[in-house]
Amino acid sequence: AGYTICEKREGIVPKTLWPILERRAWLKKRAKEENPQKAGGRRQKAERKENGGMPNAECGMKKEKTEDCELRIADCGGPFIPSPPEGEGEGGSNQEKREIYHRRQTALKWMLVTCFGYLGYRNARFGRIEAHEAVTAFGREKLLQAKEICEEEGFELLHALTDSLWIRKKNLKEEEVLALCQKIGEAAGVVMNLEGIYRWMIFLPSKGNPESPVANRYFGLFENGKIKARGLSFRRSDIPPLVQEAQLRMLDAVAKAEDMDGYRSRIPEILDLLFEYSLVLKDGQARQEDLVIGKTISQEPNTYKVDSLTALAAQQLEDSGVPVHPGEKVRYMIKDARSKEKDERVRPFPLVGPDDTYDVKEYQKMLLKATEELLIHFGYDTKSLEAIVNPSSPLPVKKRKKTPPSISKKSLSLRLKFPSPSTEEDKPRAMQSAGQSPGPASSRPETSLAEHLDKILLTEF
Repeated sequence: AGYTICEKREGIVPKTLWPILERRAWLKKRAKEENPQKAGGRRQKAERKENGGMPNAECGMKKEKTEDCELRIADCGGPFIPSPPEGEGEGGSNQEKREIYHRRQTALKWMLVTCFGYLGYRNARFGRIEAHEAVTAFGREKLLQAKEICEEEGFELLHALTDSLWIRKKNLKEEEVLALCQKIGEAAGVVMNLEGIYRWMIFLPSKGNPESPVANRYFGLFENGKIKARGLSFRRSDIPPLVQEAQLRMLDAVAKAEDMDGYRSRIPEILDLLFEYSLVLKDGQARQEDLVIGKTISQEPNTYKVDSLTALAAQQLEDSGVPVHPGEKVRYMIKDARSKEKDERVRPFPLVGPDDTYDVKEYQKMLLKATEELLIHFGYDTKSLEAIVNPSSPLPVKKRKKTPPSISKKSLSLRLKFPSPSTEEDKPRAMQSAGQSPGPASSRPETSLAEHLDKILLTEF
């Protein structure tokens, strides 16, 4: 961009951030040392049997198979490793120490993220928009360098985001990946680490263009059995805890899948969970605190021109004597989103009474959307899922188009994106076969889904 950068002296921002970067690098290192099970580490099948099938910790590689792995740029490339404060890390089990290190490095991470955002804040005392733009420019340049090196070494780039790369290669060996990380570090001037090896990986499609996956919505299973997910419903504060719990249990089910075929075999279990939580909503058994939605308001409650549910909840709080200001989060329960009386559409959580009912349809929509995120690449959308939980609802009918003589039936099926969840040839391109899960799942209703599954519309040519 033509900016002039002084290289003769160190500015106040880098001088302030270096100790934080170094401290976080040390904490992350200690957390890994206390953790014998590295995220994404591979283990042999024999080792799984010895430990009751529970995944272990090393990053060994299976041969004759395409592997997906994640490379992440480390936060600090400097050689300095600060000594811990006196008494830190002493006592307690390895798990307790690991949790302490993890929480501290996470706190420093968000401190650094805030510092980056503050550089672009127009009223920042030490901020300067050019400095903010320079950070993004340097980061983009290093990410592109890493991408080019990966491709030169014969790796296929699946995804790149901020400081991470998802790559794959057939017959991958650990030494290859470590050598690749070192080469990227030498060329880009940053430390690149192997974050983990995935058994399988799924990137969610864009709402506007199903052919193109979005950058920040994905989930995958590390070789140690841990799910890594970004952009899913269970991570969002505007999704009620009931729906978050349902999706976490669904993820717990697919975490047992070794590959995409195993994932496909878990679909009935996911549909069982969908049916279970849908019955909880329909029967009025959901607790009010499990239906709370939290959203942040951006202006004073009475200045909203559109009567959104969040605005109505904020206005009710203000009318009852509870001041609410921009930037604060409003928590509320949806009573009847379509009610003609505005006060009956929502109820702020502090004002929810024991006799207040909830809008089953609205909460069911959120549940269906959360389920769709996990099954969208297998031919299930919210409409077909709704046919499962509400058999009486009309099924979506897709019009068939006449097949031109020059186009085969197979190519037309792919072009129109009507995947069948039961065929091998229609696996989506966005899925690449390579979290802690909640506690044990509660008992499920005995109602069978057999009579509902045949209502799902699976269109094939």
